[in-house]
Amino acid sequence: MKGYYHIQSKSSMIPPLMLAPSENDVVLDMAAAPGGKTTEMAQLMSNRGLIMAVERSRCRTKSLQSNINRLGVLNTVIVRTDSVNLRKMNFNFDKILLDAPCSGEGIMYKDPSRKQKTSPADLKQFALNQLKLIETAFNLLKDGGRLVYSTCSIGPEEDEFIINYAVTELGMKVIKNVSFNYSNGIKEFNGISFEESVSQCIRIYPHIHNTEGFFICQLEKE
Repeated sequence: MKGYYHIQSKSSMIPPLMLAPSENDVVLDMAAAPGGKTTEMAQLMSNRGLIMAVERSRCRTKSLQSNINRLGVLNTVIVRTDSVNLRKMNFNFDKILLDAPCSGEGIMYKDPSRKQKTSPADLKQFALNQLKLIETAFNLLKDGGRLVYSTCSIGPEEDEFIINYAVTELGMKVIKNVSFNYSNGIKEFNGISFEESVSQCIRIYPHIHNTEGFFICQLEKE
């Protein structure tokens, strides 16, 4: 309650660490609530620079605002909208964190209902939305800027397929990271092969890494 700490899973902390925002950066957090990653980035930035924290849900924005205030974050502006709407405005960012809305398959070990919660139609809708968001991120990112894409899902439809689109259709470059213990991205799924660099993405599995299942990939706009 005093804002001394905020509890997250180990895997949830990796995306901001990979993005490594500095106190000179202008950063976009595209799906910010409840704010664990937003406030972690603010700490990494020594409460300097600027973070635009975007959240489209009115209810979830309340939790985001609460955590930002409780933890003493001063460098963050909250914007309640769909991140896709930012394309209509003249914004450019040095770094972007896209912790995309997803099926949450990676937390099945603590929420067994996730095994039956997502239908094939739901999964398709998640993937279509993720494609829209990563294309939006590409358009908002400065040339040479970095994007970290992550989900708490282990489904290739929400992970490698999205990164493969960013590489082959948007021309982004996968940045390999060797700072964390992880499994590699998969090379093919259901007979579909991915671009070679997609295997350099990070997969975190509960039964191997003893934390929430996660997918994380850092991309650069060339």
